[in-house]
Amino acid sequence: MRFMVITKATADSEAGRPASTEEIATMGGFLQELTDAGVLLAAEGIHLSAKGARIYFDGEKKTVVDGPFAETKELVGGFFLVETKTLEECVEWFKRCPIQPPGAAPTNIEIRRSAGPTGRPAGPAQLPPAVQRARRPAGQAGPARRGAGGVRAGGVADPQRAGADPAAGPRGRLRPARLRVRARWSGGTGRR
Repeated sequence: MRFMVITKATADSEAGRPASTEEIATMGGFLQELTDAGVLLAAEGIHLSAKGARIYFDGEKKTVVDGPFAETKELVGGFFLVETKTLEECVEWFKRCPIQPPGAAPTNIEIRRSAGPTGRPAGPAQLPPAVQRARRPAGQAGPARRGAGGVRAGGVADPQRAGADPAAGPRGRLRPARLRVRARWSGGTGRR
C-alpha cells in the first residue's frame, strides 16, 4: 500500500529559517533507513507559503490568493511517499521520524493512503515511468517510444543508435540496478 505522509509547516519554516546541520543530518539518516528498507518512494520539503498561491472555487468563480497564508498550523511543509504493507507498518516507521527538533513546538504528521482514479491503491499503470522501469524484471523491454539520447523507455538501447549502452539513462549516465530516490529535505524551508 502507498501512503503519503504529510508534514506541517512551522513558524520557523514559514519565516524562512533553515534547518540546522544537525537536524538535516538526523533527517538524512532517517531517509536513508527508509530507502535501505525499500519503503521510501519520494520525499521533499516545499517552499514557504509566501512563494505560493491558493485558488478558491465557487461555481464558475475562481479566486486566486497569493501567499503567505496566516494559519501556519495547517500549512503543508513537505511530504514522504512510502510503500508499506499496512497502515500500522507506516505508523511504526513514522513514529521514529525526527520531525520535531528538541525544544520545538509540538507538531504532527498526517498519514493518508494513496488512491488511484478508481478509489483503489495506485496500480503499476498509474505509477510514474521511472518507478515502472525500476520494477520491471531485468531484460524486459518497455514501450518502444524513444526518450532523450536515443534510449527507449525502460532503459533498453535503441538499436538504431550505435554504441548505446543498454543501462544508460536518457542523458547517457549509467542507472543503478534499482530506482534510487533523490530524497530532499530542507526542514520545510523549501531550500535544496
